[in-house]
Parts: sequence; C-alpha cells; structure tokens
Amino acid sequence: QMMDKEVEYLQKALVSLNYLIPHAVTNVYGTETRSAVMAFQRDNGIADDGSHFGPRTRLALNTKLNPTAFLGGDFWTYLAAFFSGV
Repeated sequence: QMMDKEVEYLQKALVSLNYLIPHAVTNVYGTETRSAVMAFQRDNGIADDGSHFGPRTRLALNTKLNPTAFLGGDFWTYLAAFFSGV
C-alpha cells in the first residue's frame, strides 16, 4: 500500500468528481481508492486495473478538475502522457 500526501490529493480529487471512497480520505492507496481510480480510468478510456496513477491518468484528472485550463494546466503531464500507457 502507498501512503502519502499525494494519495490524499488524489482521493480528494476523485471524491470531488463523484468517485466515491466509502471510508473517506485516508492518505492510504488501498482497495477503495484503487476501485475509484479504476472507475475513473474506465470512464476516461484508460486501460488499467487501478494499480497505476501515471501521466495519462493524471492528465485526464487534471483536465476534469480544470476544464477551462489548457491541457488541464500541466504541459509536462500532457507531454509525459504520450510516453505512458496509464
């Protein structure tokens, strides 16, 4: 299991987009967070089982969170998404 501040930001972002994490924001990348990531990836055409949170997933999340910002506001994530499967 992964546990850090980045996981907390990820969890808050997913919850804000209505991807539920039943036991709330825990800072731990456990089964509930993985399920939410997998649902987000499926809804955004990213083929993964929720075990990765790479550039393509970050780009999709940034774009959903910042729809008026060019590329979700992060050019480097956009660039990295070309070289990543998830």
